Amino acid sequence: MNYDDTDFLIDQLQKGNERAYVFLVDTHTKRLFGYALTLTNDHAQAEDILQNVFFKAWKQRKKIGIKSSLQNYLFKSVYNEFINQYKKKRSTMILEQKYFASL
Repeated sequence: MNYDDTDFLIDQLQKGNERAYVFLVDTHTKRLFGYALTLTNDHAQAEDILQNVFFKAWKQRKKIGIKSSLQNYLFKSVYNEFINQYKKKRSTMILEQKYFASL
């Protein structure tokens, strides 16, 4: 099967083809990890971001609507996941500061 054809790859993902998913992960992990690492400067957090992005891609595969390119979609997903984690971490830090200030 030719998963290099993006439209075919997306079609196969939407149909639940696990080989297409493995191809997606294998093909894009290295570049996406590098990007996530530039955002976080934290190896573990970059891995978490990537894991969440690929998990969500599989979980929401039937709804994938790519308007530009698959690569752009994945990079944007990494960025959005980074922002989501940043907001959660920031909220936690604010709560911790309030807690310690009240002691």
